Amino acid sequence: MTKVVLTEKPSVAMDLGKALGRIERHDGYIVVAGYHITWAIGHLVEINEEIAPKQWRLNTLPILPEEFLYKVTSDKINQFNIIKGLLKKATSVVIATDAGREGELIARLILNLSDYTGKIERFWTSEALSAEVVKKEFGANEVVIKEKVNNKLIGGFILKVGDRQFDASISSGLNKLKKEFAQGVV
Repeated sequence: MTKVVLTEKPSVAMDLGKALGRIERHDGYIVVAGYHITWAIGHLVEINEEIAPKQWRLNTLPILPEEFLYKVTSDKINQFNIIKGLLKKATSVVIATDAGREGELIARLILNLSDYTGKIERFWTSEALSAEVVKKEFGANEVVIKEKVNNKLIGGFILKVGDRQFDASISSGLNKLKKEFAQGVV
């Protein structure tokens, strides 16, 4: 399972990475705590000038094409290809561009031009980008679930949290019912 985090700038990618753990550097992205964090270098995608008339006059404004066409900015093709390659392997993407219309548009244009159709999440915070905020938002303090299969339960589950136990197993329910029958409660 590969989770890609798309930021707007390399500096934001590094800030996220430093907060999440030990950084492994690659060309155009970093890997940390299971995340592949990459960056757009600002406007990686731009409008294709072919849809605009060669000359325009004030009385012909606004120019509203039937379809807006976009292309990768010529000097940023390498970074786009890196992102596109990561997206091909991604099970989900976290958009971590600036939390405004422009940042959202930058990410969405990259995802659209890359033909990405998987799960999309949004890293959105109004707080300063501190290590604590990043860890909280990225779930670095997640609860770890250990699964242990016990065929004697028949079905259901037993959940242990600290010294408390919640028993929702079928076998416990049947044992309780058996005791009630034996006591004549039922």
